[in-house]
Order: sequence, then structure tokens, then C-alpha cells
Amino acid sequence: MENPGAPITPGMSFKLSKEEIIDYQKKSQDGDGEASKKLWLFYEFAVRDRIKGAEWLEKAAEQGLRDAEYSLAFDLSRQGSPRYDLEKAKYWATKAADRGEKLARGLLQEIKEIEERGDSK
Repeated sequence: MENPGAPITPGMSFKLSKEEIIDYQKKSQDGDGEASKKLWLFYEFAVRDRIKGAEWLEKAAEQGLRDAEYSLAFDLSRQGSPRYDLEKAKYWATKAADRGEKLARGLLQEIKEIEERGDSK
């Protein structure tokens, strides 16, 4: 441990070693969505590289992880997000909702309201 007296931060719980990163990358290439998710969480919260994190999140969603589908939809639906894309958000929220993600149903309602207000651009 680097500093045994230091408090644990949320990002520290997602930290990966170089070996783990390589292992998860290989597993992700083989279609393992959970490995892609771990890489997303690592880059998003431990490294704080939102661009790399977003790449792994999208890969995890493409690999069929329901919570990644929802998280991607949520990110794409936030108007302040540099990746804002309401059509893609609706696509991923629908996939997650169809797989039983309850939060995705609420997100679909939010997207519908944004569209009805006409501020979807």
C-alpha cells in the first residue's frame, strides 16, 4: 500500500494493476462484457479519463451488459455531456429497458419529455 494512513477514495476501489489491465483487455477482445465494464470503471473513476472510459463503456454495452447499456444511455442523454446524442441515448435506454433495467424506463420517459419540449439539440 502506498500510504497506509491515507483515506481510501472511491477511485481507489477501481484501481487496476498493469497486469490486470492487460488481462481485462484480452478478455474484452474475447467478448467479455464484465472485463470491458471493469476497464470502463478504471478509466472513468481511477484514472479519470472520460474519453477512454466512454470507449470501454460503449464496448461493454455492445457486449450486452444491461447496466452498461443504461449507463451509456444516461451519459448520452445529459445535455452537458460532450457525447450528447438523444437518438443514441434512446436506442441504448430501450435496449436496457427491454432487458429489464427499471431505471431505463424512467430515462426513456425523460428523453420523451426532452423531445416534446423541443430542446433535444
